[in-house]
Amino acid sequence: RDGSGYPKELWPLNPDKVTPKREGGRLFYIYNDGTGERILGSDDVFHVSGFSFDGIRGYSPLDLQRQTFSLAVAAKRYASEFFANNGTPDLAFVHPNKLSEVALKRLRDSWVQNHSKWGKKHTPAILEEGMDIKQLSLSPEGVQLIETQKFLVTEICRMYRVAPHLVQDLERATFSNIEHQSIEFATYTMRPWVMRWEAAIARQLLSVADRKRFYPEFSMDAILRG
Repeated sequence: RDGSGYPKELWPLNPDKVTPKREGGRLFYIYNDGTGERILGSDDVFHVSGFSFDGIRGYSPLDLQRQTFSLAVAAKRYASEFFANNGTPDLAFVHPNKLSEVALKRLRDSWVQNHSKWGKKHTPAILEEGMDIKQLSLSPEGVQLIETQKFLVTEICRMYRVAPHLVQDLERATFSNIEHQSIEFATYTMRPWVMRWEAAIARQLLSVADRKRFYPEFSMDAILRG
């Protein structure tokens, strides 16, 4: 603050190290940067909270929707490992009898040599002694991999109230609806945050006298232009 007590500079604080608390009707913040705790009054902290149940502590969509993000990571990892293996599912060899150690080793070595390298993966398999092959893992069609990934894109967009076409998901976008979706992005996604920021700026950065003369306002014209 300057000599008159007006805010002069804003210094960012790592939100992971700040804990807002309310005791006896007084709101204050505990800041721990690793060297010790500092108590900061609400007048000295510019705080714009997101979705909250108590009005002072915002919740992260990443924390609230942890399972959805975990599923997205797992689906991507499964697809990566599946196609890195040339799209070949796990297989089991079924023999009507019991193989000896020598025969088992010969079968394993033969399969690895003829079917585990690029250029040889589609070599026809020749099985002996009435052996059969059974598939163990599900195919991408079985786990609906493509559909799952499409759903997760929409699900993550829904958390942040972002239209899918803004993350290049144009499957349902048309010339007739994409303009209205862009307007809805400004109205329903950006405007609630803009109003939070404007209210916080007026309340915390302007004095009572200044509020009679000035008010903060974000210009939304740029994102509404064609």
